[in-house]
Parts: sequence; C-alpha cells; structure tokens
Amino acid sequence: MKHLATAALLALTTAFAAHADEPQKGGTLNMVVQPEPPTVMLGLNRLGPVSFVGSKIYEGLITFAPDMTPQPLLAKSWAISEDGLTLDPAKRKVLYAQAQEILSRDAPVI
Repeated sequence: MKHLATAALLALTTAFAAHADEPQKGGTLNMVVQPEPPTVMLGLNRLGPVSFVGSKIYEGLITFAPDMTPQPLLAKSWAISEDGLTLDPAKRKVLYAQAQEILSRDAPVI
C-alpha cells in the first residue's frame, strides 16, 4: 500500500510539472522587499533594496554584462570621443504608457 501511494504521488507530481505554464513577457510583478527601501531614486542611494526596486522602474542608457562589459539598453549604440570624455549615444525609440514617444529632453539626468 505504501508503494502504491508513493507511485500515485510521483505520477501526480510529474503530471503537474509537465503542464506548467511557459514564461511570458509582461504581466505584474509582485515581490516582497525587506527592509523597505528608503527611496527608489537610484542616483541617490545604491543600497540593495533600492537597487532591486529601482531597477524595475528606471532604465539607463547602458547596462553591464556579468563580465562588466557595457551593453545597450536605451541606447542602441554609442560613440566615444577621441579624448574619451564624451559619450554620444544613439537612442532607440521608446514609447510611454499613452504610446507617446519619450524624447531625450523628457529624461532627467541625475
């Protein structure tokens, strides 16, 4: 009887795992963050909870790969001046909630 119950449990577990939903883009993110971040302004505070929550709200021109090489984010590409002091990004088209394009002048720089 014990083996039968174990076999039934294994069969049910396998059946549920086989019918798991595939991950999909979009939707709602629900999460618990402890301690509560004192702010979500990434330019003012880079502690763990702030970075975790703020990175879900704000998006910069570039991000970094695990090996710390810069990767495009809002910028499609960029050119660096010969003296290395100026970065000229080519920005991709970004739409806001009302399907209005966000322009460079709309994005504050901190």
